[in-house]
Amino acid sequence: MEQQRRLMLFFTISLAILLGWSQFLMPLWFPPPPKAAPIVGNDGDDIGPFDFPVSALFPANVGREAIAAAVEPKGPAIAEHPAQTVELGSLDADSPFFLNVKLTSRGGAIESIRLNDIRYPEFGERGTPLTLVGHDPLSEEKTFATQLAAFDDQLNGRTLEDLHWEVVADSVTDSAATFRIVSPDGRIELTKRYEILKLTPEQVKQPELRDSLADGYQVALSLGVKNLSPTPLNDLAYTLRGPVGLPLEDPLNSHKFRDVRMGFLRTDGGVDTSTFTAQTAVEQEENQAIEVWKRPIQFLGVDTQYFAALVQPVGDQLKSPTIEASQADVITAGKEPQFADVSVLLTSTPRTLAPAGAADESDRFTDQYVLFAGPKREELLTAMHAEAVLDYGWFAALVRFMLVILDSLRGMGLSYGLAIIGLTCVVRAFMFPLTRYQARSMDKMKELQPKIKVLHEKYKKNPESLSPDEMRQMRDVNLKVFSGCLPLLFQMPIFIALYRALQMSVDLRMAPFHFSGKWIDNLASPDAMFAFGFAIPLLGWTEFNLLPWLSIILMLVNQKYTMPPPADEEQALQYKMMNVMMLVMVVMFYRVPSGLCLYFIASSIWGTAERLLLKKFAAQTKLTPSTTIDSTAAPAATTTTTPAPAAKPSMLDEFKAKLRGLQELADKDSSLTRGSNEPPKSKKQRGRR
Repeated sequence: MEQQRRLMLFFTISLAILLGWSQFLMPLWFPPPPKAAPIVGNDGDDIGPFDFPVSALFPANVGREAIAAAVEPKGPAIAEHPAQTVELGSLDADSPFFLNVKLTSRGGAIESIRLNDIRYPEFGERGTPLTLVGHDPLSEEKTFATQLAAFDDQLNGRTLEDLHWEVVADSVTDSAATFRIVSPDGRIELTKRYEILKLTPEQVKQPELRDSLADGYQVALSLGVKNLSPTPLNDLAYTLRGPVGLPLEDPLNSHKFRDVRMGFLRTDGGVDTSTFTAQTAVEQEENQAIEVWKRPIQFLGVDTQYFAALVQPVGDQLKSPTIEASQADVITAGKEPQFADVSVLLTSTPRTLAPAGAADESDRFTDQYVLFAGPKREELLTAMHAEAVLDYGWFAALVRFMLVILDSLRGMGLSYGLAIIGLTCVVRAFMFPLTRYQARSMDKMKELQPKIKVLHEKYKKNPESLSPDEMRQMRDVNLKVFSGCLPLLFQMPIFIALYRALQMSVDLRMAPFHFSGKWIDNLASPDAMFAFGFAIPLLGWTEFNLLPWLSIILMLVNQKYTMPPPADEEQALQYKMMNVMMLVMVVMFYRVPSGLCLYFIASSIWGTAERLLLKKFAAQTKLTPSTTIDSTAAPAATTTTTPAPAAKPSMLDEFKAKLRGLQELADKDSSLTRGSNEPPKSKKQRGRR
């Protein structure tokens, strides 16, 4: 305890000495320098808050303006306008608008575009209008934000995207609004006018226009640049940002994410289309080698699985192109490059503006653009010559035909789930001749199994000689090698076409199996009965999907009724391998749309029932006797006595008689065969006989 008290006393004394030294002795022995006199300008005014010492940088004879220019950033003051938002259109589906467009004064840009059609809700949130553009409210980049080098150079590190533009008074209506901003030096004026289509009362009464009137999904932009100075402005070129923030829908179960879609004009007026994936854009940005496109643009934008946002310059782009160069732009890369949010940048052709007040208005120019933001329907995209964005693949004609059938069944009052079952019935009905031929081929194969088994035993040590004899046996019964594969080959294009339809048709998006929408509430996604709460290792499954398992089980049942029994152990092993492959198919098709599994289930049930009915019909045909009448027999002689009529044989007696006749023919054929196979006898044997 004594030692602790000594330590406490030592620290207390040391602290007192330190405080006394710093507060009393240091100011007494080393006084601070006198405070500098205030700087006086040439006019004798006190500079005020600037207490800089007189030096070569700040001499005593400089004024307030010189000091402020040295301290503050150079350039004219930046005019700040209040933050404002303007909404065009409406979210009411009964309004004369298809869109609800929210504009922001920050950058004079589009903050969001929403669709008010009740058929296009947010993914998994029925009743909530889909935000097609600007889905991420935290994103700093906005659609149609603009940069202009001659303007941005005056903003001290800021850009036109950061400034709030002025909302022009009396320019705002329910379908149009105008933004304006002037450069700090007062030389350049920029304006942006946005406008959307407002339907007439007659058009509002035609709901079918939502699937064909492309103008209803377009936002028109007029971007004007004006010279306010008495001197010309040379080589003015701006950069316009394309659509930002299209939503991803069910990315873990989808085959398509955000892609940059391009349509470039050819000299003959045609359009060359191509796709630039988000992953490619991320990789090129990481390598600092983003590809630049300099061809005239027909359309350029971003598309997802069911929707697209495409920019189209207005005017003849071959003779006087508005855009000189364009490229992809990565908004957010994220951990998975294929899920990255991407946009496009369009750089205008450089132009020179005459001094302000030119009589021919050469002191200004206005570029016009159209932004299509809507569902990927062929009728809507054709208006922009962008129908290639709706990529149905190799079986496009078959996909369209199947969609016509589905839409027709849907028009009869069926849900899309029942329409898919109806489509399955139509397809299987057309396939009936093939399936009947397949059933007959399977029956013939079953009849050949004993003979083929004998051949396998015979050529067990010489398998090279087995195939010719097998082919001869099959030719004898008119059996084709690939006859059993015809229905499968016929169904493959239908399977692929239905898969493409479910992946591309916006009508099947969020379509439930039936109208209540329970269990299978989205035919374009897996049924997802419940979530595991964890991810299954290696497979990555997070939800239990029942329909893929039902599909495989029914396919196994159908295979049991259609495949002939194995002829040997090797074929039995092949059948077991096929069963294992069915499990592999579960893994491969676990995430396919539930509508596709519904097609498999209906097709398997139809095939099994069809096979059983054909088998029953064939058995009844074999058991039905065929009666023949001998018309060549001579009439009986006329007698005075009338013989009693012979008793009519029963069907069983006729059947037994036919069996006996067949048995006698078989015995006769067997005896002839044995006689022909006996070796010739010698003369001695014949003589002895």
